[in-house]
Amino acid sequence: MNQTHEKVSAAILHDRMRRNGKAYLVDVRSPAEYAGGHVAGAVSIPMDELDSTRARSQLGDDAGGSEPLHLICASGLRAEQAAHRLREQGLSNLAVVEGGTEAWARQRLPMHSPGGVVPLDRQTQIALGLLILVLLAKGALLHPLFFALTGLLGIGLIVSGLTARCGLSSVLARMPWNRSPLGVRNPSA
Repeated sequence: MNQTHEKVSAAILHDRMRRNGKAYLVDVRSPAEYAGGHVAGAVSIPMDELDSTRARSQLGDDAGGSEPLHLICASGLRAEQAAHRLREQGLSNLAVVEGGTEAWARQRLPMHSPGGVVPLDRQTQIALGLLILVLLAKGALLHPLFFALTGLLGIGLIVSGLTARCGLSSVLARMPWNRSPLGVRNPSA
């Protein structure tokens, strides 16, 4: 049985939230991405921790049953994967926010953005910039082999762009400064 889930635009979800006062909304991005800015009212359940039991325990038994459970990520890919996972676990009333938080932010809809947090994508850019500079300096000062390593870093960036998966971002997301302390993962805003 191949069932599908609803796809909603950021504007439609925002309208639903305004009319109904709330909506069941789960942000499946990493804690670091969530901390960098999220849709006001979204609950953080990272993709690697998401299952129907946890979603219902945090949101209530209506979520994904009698009421739609909306899923959001950065652009929509992980939310689609989450919807398939939850459907296999018995939830049937699911909706994916098209374009994710990127579309939400582009439309200037309400976001909760705590200050002082460097978003994961910017951390990745900073780390890659530093790696390139270090490899270039070592290539110029120590041995030309380091220039080849800079080329390998470029190949890694190309693969990351083609597959939408970045190993460095995954590593940075697991760093202590990107892990939310217990109890802070799901602020009410």
